[in-house]
Amino acid sequence: MVGRNDEISIPGVTFVAPSFGPCIVCGHPTGDCNEDDHSILFKDEQNENEFLVEEDVVERKWVTQNHLAKVVVAAAGTRITRQKAKDLGLI
Repeated sequence: MVGRNDEISIPGVTFVAPSFGPCIVCGHPTGDCNEDDHSILFKDEQNENEFLVEEDVVERKWVTQNHLAKVVVAAAGTRITRQKAKDLGLI
């Protein structure tokens, strides 16, 4: 086919052959480590003045006289102040 190529090509990305040696993550001398050796943990620092929003909080607002819109006030996964959470009825 015209324009088709079996090689993987992504603009701006260079693929190189694997080099066997020490692991750049854990320092294993032969690089024979597995995914269990490379656990990445993200610390979730708890702040008593913040609240984690678990689902999108949506309010209905009139945009014009004839149009009612749904507006995302707090997106899921974001942190808001406890006062705002109380105002939205989440606490």
